[in-house]
Amino acid sequence: MLNKYTIDDLGYDRVLVKSPVLEDYEFPEDSTTAAAVNSFSGGTAPATIASGDMVSNFNVAGGYLQSANFATGVTGWKFDALGNLEANSGTFRGSLYAEVGNIGDWVISTSGLYYDGTGTPSIRTAATVGSGSNGVLMDKDGIKVYDDVLGMVVNLPSDGSAPSFSSGIIQETIFEINTNAVLRTSETVGDGSADSAGVLINNSGFYACEANQTLGNANVRIDAFGNGYFSGTIDAAVINSSEFNGGTINGMILTGGLIRTAETGQRTEIDNQGITLLNGAIAATYGDVTYAYGNASRTYGSGVLAYVNNADRKIPFYVNSEQEVGDMHFFNRLTDPTGTAEIGDLAVVDGRLKICIVAGTPGGWEVVGVQTAVSSPSSSRSPSTSPSASSSRSPSVSPSISPSISPSSS
Repeated sequence: MLNKYTIDDLGYDRVLVKSPVLEDYEFPEDSTTAAAVNSFSGGTAPATIASGDMVSNFNVAGGYLQSANFATGVTGWKFDALGNLEANSGTFRGSLYAEVGNIGDWVISTSGLYYDGTGTPSIRTAATVGSGSNGVLMDKDGIKVYDDVLGMVVNLPSDGSAPSFSSGIIQETIFEINTNAVLRTSETVGDGSADSAGVLINNSGFYACEANQTLGNANVRIDAFGNGYFSGTIDAAVINSSEFNGGTINGMILTGGLIRTAETGQRTEIDNQGITLLNGAIAATYGDVTYAYGNASRTYGSGVLAYVNNADRKIPFYVNSEQEVGDMHFFNRLTDPTGTAEIGDLAVVDGRLKICIVAGTPGGWEVVGVQTAVSSPSSSRSPSTSPSASSSRSPSVSPSISPSISPSSS
């Protein structure tokens, strides 16, 4: 008859290692006889150990594995049937996966890792990251980069305040600046001080200043309305604009629009009709009573003194208004021009108008009409021609004069 024993009857402690009672017991691996078969053959059935402890350190309690000193949240460890493990620390030689939980004050969730709002946790490349130590630190206040000599070299605050970069280059980056933002090369740009030199861009425009300048009188100002102001020189190959106001413009081609020396008053204007010389008077037409002759408050006139190569007037130089002075002035020369001349060239020689009637170097010059020579402007000058034109000449030179006529010696 097979006897049944308890663990205590056999003299074992809970770890089942005490063996004096079974010293003479023949285990199945040593014998194949029926007498050697016992209730421990093939191991211990799970139901055999419902609870208790092994070697006073390992407990089996209600199907959980735990250390004998386990106290929730205090000491020991516990591993339950649901796969939950509680312990003080652990080492994993493989991968660690978690969908929820906490790491210090950081919360693990399916959407990411975030700050739980308590404490001052940070993620850093070294425990000593900060002034005097290289590295990167990220916490609830932003991202900071430190150099062991320069200190904090990059600061990207999380509260929306201005970031700072002590040095370096930002490349291939797109910035979107809202209308309230200011981009400047220094804090003192355009403040009128000795340190005001620099460039500033804000929602009102673009400004480039030198020392002691304000934004209002900056050397370069381009406002939000499209107006540009430049105190220096503009060099360009092609400039297309309806209006230019400024100093020196150096370029190859100015196309379209109106070029003028002033907006009102006496001025010269160049447009697609030609060159116009204006005296500034208000234009009017005959029959306008406001500008009629005799009106003491206004002087009648079109405002245009002359046109040069005007498309409507056709004449290359067209005098349009009467003045108190002459319409054209020639320098009063002492002798006929000696350079290359063409038929039709004009010159004033000793107070008389002459026209070139023979092309050449020098050309052949003839007095226009019957003119009387006048005294030279200087007493040291002596007329180079006779005081009167030949009586055999017609009062006016015909355009059909033959080129073979010799120049007059008078």
